[in-house]
Amino acid sequence: MFSFPRIVSSLFLSFLLIAHVHANSLDASTVYSKLPPFKPGLWWSNTANGHGLDIQYAGDIVFVVLYTYDENGKPIWYTAEAPLKGKKLDTEFLKHHWDSHNHQYQGFKREGRLQLDIKNPYSIGAIIELNGASRELDLSPFAQSNISQDEPKTGLWYNPVNSGYGFTYVEQQRWKFGLYYYYDPEGEPTWLYGSNNGNQETISFQRFEGSCLSCDHTQSIGVDVGSATFSFNGATQGNINIQLDQRSQWELHNSPIHMLTKAESELPSFSTLSRFDEDHDLADYLREGYLHLSRNIGADFSPAPTLSPSSTALSSTNVQVEGVDEIDFLKSDTLCAFTYPSEKALTISSYSLDGDGKIITNKQFTKQGLIPNQGDAAVSNYGDLGLYLREQDLTSISSTQIASYGDAWIQDELWQGGHTFIDIHKREQCELTAPQRISLSGYTVSSRRIGKQLYILWRSVPSVGASIIWNNNDQSVLREQLALLELTDLVPKVRINNQEWKPAVGRDNSYVLANQELPASNFMMLTRINLEDLEDIKTISIAGQTETIYVSNNAAYLVSNSQGYRIPTQSHFYTYAYSTQIHKFKLDANLSYVGSGSVDGYLEGNSDVAPFRLSERNGDLVVVTRFDDRGSSRYKLSILTPSEKRQGLMIYKSHLPNKKRPEAIGKPDERLEATRFIDNKLYAVTFRQIDPLYVINLDDHNDPFIEGILEVPGFSSYLHPLPNNKLLGIGQAADEQGRRLGNQISLFDISNPKVPALIKNTVIGETGSTSAAQYNHHGFSYLPASNTRNARFAVPMTLRKEVSSIHGPINEWQSSGLYQFELNSEFDNFNLVQNLTTHRKSAGQTSGGAISVAAARGRSTLFENQLIYYEGGRLWGAKWGDNVPDYVPNGH
Repeated sequence: MFSFPRIVSSLFLSFLLIAHVHANSLDASTVYSKLPPFKPGLWWSNTANGHGLDIQYAGDIVFVVLYTYDENGKPIWYTAEAPLKGKKLDTEFLKHHWDSHNHQYQGFKREGRLQLDIKNPYSIGAIIELNGASRELDLSPFAQSNISQDEPKTGLWYNPVNSGYGFTYVEQQRWKFGLYYYYDPEGEPTWLYGSNNGNQETISFQRFEGSCLSCDHTQSIGVDVGSATFSFNGATQGNINIQLDQRSQWELHNSPIHMLTKAESELPSFSTLSRFDEDHDLADYLREGYLHLSRNIGADFSPAPTLSPSSTALSSTNVQVEGVDEIDFLKSDTLCAFTYPSEKALTISSYSLDGDGKIITNKQFTKQGLIPNQGDAAVSNYGDLGLYLREQDLTSISSTQIASYGDAWIQDELWQGGHTFIDIHKREQCELTAPQRISLSGYTVSSRRIGKQLYILWRSVPSVGASIIWNNNDQSVLREQLALLELTDLVPKVRINNQEWKPAVGRDNSYVLANQELPASNFMMLTRINLEDLEDIKTISIAGQTETIYVSNNAAYLVSNSQGYRIPTQSHFYTYAYSTQIHKFKLDANLSYVGSGSVDGYLEGNSDVAPFRLSERNGDLVVVTRFDDRGSSRYKLSILTPSEKRQGLMIYKSHLPNKKRPEAIGKPDERLEATRFIDNKLYAVTFRQIDPLYVINLDDHNDPFIEGILEVPGFSSYLHPLPNNKLLGIGQAADEQGRRLGNQISLFDISNPKVPALIKNTVIGETGSTSAAQYNHHGFSYLPASNTRNARFAVPMTLRKEVSSIHGPINEWQSSGLYQFELNSEFDNFNLVQNLTTHRKSAGQTSGGAISVAAARGRSTLFENQLIYYEGGRLWGAKWGDNVPDYVPNGH
């Protein structure tokens, strides 16, 4: 049913033989070279509202329908068709005519010209010549949502029995749009546009009048003229009903329609990752990425550990997912405690413990210098990231630090020259041997450990003669210089001990974001290291910016903004695109790519905070994102599930809020402070002036809903599950105006999810006081109850109080240390047992800045009768309930 003559549609259909080719039968990636050079569909320009183009591609043929206005302001449409030569199209427009008397297509005449310049899959430059005048436009895909669907019906539709007119149908999540291309009573082409307003089955049509592309702009005026409904039989066939307010031959009743284009579900997907056929294809892509490098700039927690009794009487690193260990500054078992960083640079401190956890002796192990290559100077701008502890080994990780210039994350050129050093030390109880070292030519972003497998997420922009290339603005010279480089010069490297550096990735394990606006030379790598066999290393990479990683017990999810990040001006402000892409990799020997999905909005926070907005549950992925709705910040819960019809895609199963469940998560402009997934519930805390605790029911992934809400002053930054349907919150007290009043610990009863209740609030300190658990969940330690005692927890805190000064009231630092709490046997009350104060304000001292920074990174391990507390690279020991330590670090 498209307004094209049979000869045109037949020619176009003859090229619709694109197959969905996969790069490897073991994964779901597409072949990059098989992707169309642009995303087929409806395109528009924000400088020419009211006009648009449906641009389709098959083989090397581009087929275009332009809807616009003539010089009299009446709606008119044209078609154009020609082979694509390189990235350019130059062809004539065809104006079609209909014989209204005999009800048949009468032919076309050539009128005007169309030129297209394909800049990238999401950007096309157009020159449109009509009526003796021309207009240049920058085109972008028309999009209300970037969410993949199982069997989308978006495309060009026509009646194969009676060709010569047609329909553009766009389906994007809850939105439906339609353009009906037909003829007026004189047989001249005209069109109608309509949508379902995001919440109806019917598309309501309007007939518009406006200004031609070369005319002085006037506001388009629309008049309601009718509606359309659809029924589909599979992806490419169906029926349409069109009702018009004035009866005409162009009303359609149960008219058969067929997709002129190939179904989107049968084409290579822009929503999945792609790989390259040949090494030179990847090298060419990376060279192009380097040309754009200098301008391609484009606290809450999640799945709770199972509440099972501890097998040993000590607390462990507080993690997101049970069985997935996380790096930390303090690692302990019943025999030893290790700290890194310690007071001395590149030094691991080892503490032997007695049976109760009391510190007996202290020994230090100095690591090798962080030297990238023999003869190089040691890296100086590094950070000690922390430790992983197993019974047979201890792993320490250091990485160079990125210079912080504004929003450094989005400036790719700053990520050159990085190095990560992973040292694996064998241990005999508390003694460490000289380590073996894995070196990576990039910056560590995040890491996890599952059993003997260590996973490192790292970012790299390899240096390729930066002093020569980046100081030269001549693109032709840059291309000549880059052409001399081999693929191995363009990719990140890995080294085992003192062996030669080797490429970390190549064609077989490099993936590309198909919808990246520009080719990227910026790599995000996920490397798996077998701690028991260092020769067993596997890396996969994605070329383009990836924000963070979420790791379940069997999969890693790499998260990236759908269209990268851009700095629109010289100031360092970045903009988010309208959706976030999530790529799933199976944690098998090959880190096999499983598939990708998209959700509306974006993840908030850095790579430590953002992962806690995701949770894998029964094969589905639950994600909480922020999006902007008419100038206000909103939050959305999305549930993705593997598509049953489209290999490699994760599609929406449900989302909240929705038409059936319209209640929002949080009030407008409230900030989401904490989330926690516990069993079949999501607990979410938002805050602006008061603290609403939301209980979201996830029993049915097809129908999540807000089950209960509790409003109390203040907010919780961290939520921790307790037995007996209790929930512990650590955050800030606040008054009715949202002014923070000090550290707050809250205990909630969640036994009735419809009516969550606050049992107890305790406030410690005054305005300006903070706790380590507000910044990182590792700052919280929990020791489950035993047969002889109740459950315990501990939180490092810095206390301040308001005092008068010559400049008015100030929040003056008072002390820092570890605060110890005990829960009762029913978990319906807790009490402050003691505070182990490590630093206290002395006479004349008004600032504790360095001490506060150290306390914000405080960590503790709780034993049956003892505790150890890490702060500022040093370790204190004490009996549980004592405020005087029995082990004090040297120099304190």
